[in-house]
Amino acid sequence: MSYNILIAPDSFKESMTAQAVTQIIGDALEDALPKASVYKLPLSDGGEGFLDCMIAASGGISHELEVRGPLGETVMASYGYSADGKTAYVEFAQACGLNLVSEEDRDIWETSSYGVGQLIKAASENESCESIVVGLGGSASNDGGMGLLEALGFKFLDEAGAVLSASARNMELVHHIEPPKSGLQSLRSKRIVVAADVKNPLLGSQGAVQTFSRQKGATDRDLSSLEQGLASFAGVIESHCQRAVRDKEGVGAAGGAAFALVAILHGRIRPGFDVLSGASKLESLLTGKEINLIITGEGCYDRQTAQGKLIYSLCALAESKNIPVIALVGTAKAGSSDIPGLTAVFSIATGPISLEKAMRRGPLLLDVSARELASFLQQFPIKV
Repeated sequence: MSYNILIAPDSFKESMTAQAVTQIIGDALEDALPKASVYKLPLSDGGEGFLDCMIAASGGISHELEVRGPLGETVMASYGYSADGKTAYVEFAQACGLNLVSEEDRDIWETSSYGVGQLIKAASENESCESIVVGLGGSASNDGGMGLLEALGFKFLDEAGAVLSASARNMELVHHIEPPKSGLQSLRSKRIVVAADVKNPLLGSQGAVQTFSRQKGATDRDLSSLEQGLASFAGVIESHCQRAVRDKEGVGAAGGAAFALVAILHGRIRPGFDVLSGASKLESLLTGKEINLIITGEGCYDRQTAQGKLIYSLCALAESKNIPVIALVGTAKAGSSDIPGLTAVFSIATGPISLEKAMRRGPLLLDVSARELASFLQQFPIKV
């Protein structure tokens, strides 16, 4: 049979970008299946690589900016615009990504989203800019967006009226907020799209703290105090805005930064996959190129994957067009039957190996697995 294959993976967090994953799988398929037509479309649902994917999809340009990193260090980050300059793209992980903080330095109480606010502010200053798309995912902070708001000019005051620095440690001390004296209305006049890869609310058993904070350095002993601080901060924000936001789907993304963007900047949450697939005209590609097999992937395939993350959304689209999907993943903690439309899922770590070693050897492990898959497809074509 003749294959028309689309390679459309997410990044393997802290190991390989979506672009690198796409290239490795593509090289393997093109070597083993010379008669196949192979199309490459790196994807992101808001996390690492989101900016590069949006720039590529829109034919836009990127700009570099020195910003404050998660622990206050200076980092070089990027933001971008669509070709016409009307849409700005900001990736949370560029300024506050988990990949910017070594595992031993992760401190959930001190990491701040301040640098993300700097990127948003810089992106908004282009006179042609009408909307700003902020990709959330892979974040290092759990400050409820306090840091990014501080970068936009907001001040946070304690009970005595003293100004507080933005960090999770100070969330519970905030009693009052002061908006910036200028610039807020201009920012609010732009359409803010929050591209999130999760549906979690801000608080509770499925909220930002309970679901994501451990990977950012929180210990079990931190969780109660962290949740209490975030709830207190949310109450101050909602009182200021005079509307309830905390229970909205997705506001727990990026340590609650989505909450701040929705509450303060009137942002609208959209699935990151929908944002990028629309910009890249994915559905038209599937039809126009008569794609009959999709190969995707991500670092960790688990229950969260089946809760609306990239592979889940891609499979839903593929199933509607009767296109089989195969996933190559770093770690498989769930089965292919957990996601409708997913034909098979294979872990590239085929034997006992530490997470650290697997991430370091990711490109090699992926190359071996991709070539094994390509050989299988050559000998045993999938019926489409």
